[in-house]
Amino acid sequence: MSVTAAAPKLLAEPLAGGIPGAVVQLHPLVCGTLAAPRPFLVGEPGVRGRLRALGLLGAPRVTIPVMAWALRHPGAGWLLVDTGLHPSVAWAPRQNLGRVGAAILRGVRLEKGWSAPERLRALGVEPDAVRAVVMTHLHLDHASALSEFDRATVVLDRREWQAAYEGKALRGYVRRQFDLAFDFRVVDFATQGRSHATFARTFDLFADGSVVLISTPGHSAGHIAVLLRTTGGSKLLAGDAIYLRETLANGTLPAFCADEHLARRSLHELQVFARQYPDVEILPSHEPELLARYGAGAA
Repeated sequence: MSVTAAAPKLLAEPLAGGIPGAVVQLHPLVCGTLAAPRPFLVGEPGVRGRLRALGLLGAPRVTIPVMAWALRHPGAGWLLVDTGLHPSVAWAPRQNLGRVGAAILRGVRLEKGWSAPERLRALGVEPDAVRAVVMTHLHLDHASALSEFDRATVVLDRREWQAAYEGKALRGYVRRQFDLAFDFRVVDFATQGRSHATFARTFDLFADGSVVLISTPGHSAGHIAVLLRTTGGSKLLAGDAIYLRETLANGTLPAFCADEHLARRSLHELQVFARQYPDVEILPSHEPELLARYGAGAA
């Protein structure tokens, strides 16, 4: 039986620091890039489509960002949504990603100044000042730099924690990234979830409407999206529930999902939300257009 450093607890109550009517400042952080086969992002039918999704048969590649999102809450301070790539990926990818993970993320690029800790310092924020880290899910390109935020409370879906601990590298999980003696808090959306807007199961992180976690399983067992009330208007951080904005229009799932039925249900919820709230900007974590907006070299 393997020994675990981590011991997650149920997030029984919202985190402290909520302020009625609170609005957060959002700082998008490009924390690396990947060269992904386009059929991986937008699935194609049949065996040939699966092979092309793996980068075979001449499939074109698309440069996509690895995003983290820094938030400044007026009462709770600084928090992150996802962590991007660990600084060590720049010179020793296998050290953090593992042999299989480094192969999966072929074409990964991380240069000096790009990691989340470095991005935060460019904003004048030390990593130790981050009070909470919300993980959309624990796949290796999202949890890679989690170890850099040991003072933070880490919040995620209970099902994601279970899936990650049982999961293997070929499922996108690298246990060393999250098997840490941190303050992990899990949300059980089945019992704690409440409806919000058009979404069936959500959790208001500070009980003030500024940061609302949304259950969007399918890409992974316990994937969550995050709805924000920001100084620049409402934003929805979609994580990997959709890789690309075009998925909202064409409804084409990516090549691989943990549960295709749940992924399609989550996509439908996002599509309904997008129609009813067209003024809310939806931001997938790997949307290539974000590179043009924020630039791999931008802080």
